[in-house]
Amino acid sequence: MRDALAPLTPATPRPEGQPKGLNVLGTFAHHPELTAAFMRFNAHVLYGSTLSPRQRELAVLRVAALRDATYEWEQHALMALGLNTFFTGTDANSIAVNSVVANDVTKIATAQADSTGLVHPGDGAAALAIARLRTKLAMSSSTATFGNFYGTLVSRIGAQTRDALASVDQQEAAIQVVQSLQQQASGVSTDEELINLTQSQNAYAATARYVSTLQTVFDTLIGLVH
Repeated sequence: MRDALAPLTPATPRPEGQPKGLNVLGTFAHHPELTAAFMRFNAHVLYGSTLSPRQRELAVLRVAALRDATYEWEQHALMALGLNTFFTGTDANSIAVNSVVANDVTKIATAQADSTGLVHPGDGAAALAIARLRTKLAMSSSTATFGNFYGTLVSRIGAQTRDALASVDQQEAAIQVVQSLQQQASGVSTDEELINLTQSQNAYAATARYVSTLQTVFDTLIGLVH
């Protein structure tokens, strides 16, 4: 890892507040392209391998112990032990309640340790704290509950969807009007053209008969003179 990140380590001393060159999260924050590549690799390691979830967590803990990564250890230790894992799955399609909890609700830790680290039977402080999350103003800068936030989000998405569909309908109606005007300006009516053609034919036939009659009259007059 050190060799791989060595080219990213600045040659000059880092400014105050800037993450160390070997701080992976800090490196990712300053190199988006590297972050995108790592995330694809990380997704393959997490979800494309044959390791079970528990084996995967144990591997993470092993690396965390070797690298003295306190944050990673604290995040993954309970998961590796199968504790505090209410849900299983990797995405919205596979999420489910952990079978350990579903089969035995007494596995849920509902108590909180006191100042001496002891947990007392019948203590439901943790359960009450979880229940209070329903009405806690924890979203939108502590101005909305989870339910209110979700309802507002759904309403906003619904309103945006409605506006988008209305816009599509308006555009389609406008296109139909323009196409209709175009057809009126440049289109040809077959019935109208057939009527005009018939009128022209009748006029030509009448003119031909008139000329023929005049020719007969002239011939007759010339014959009388002779």
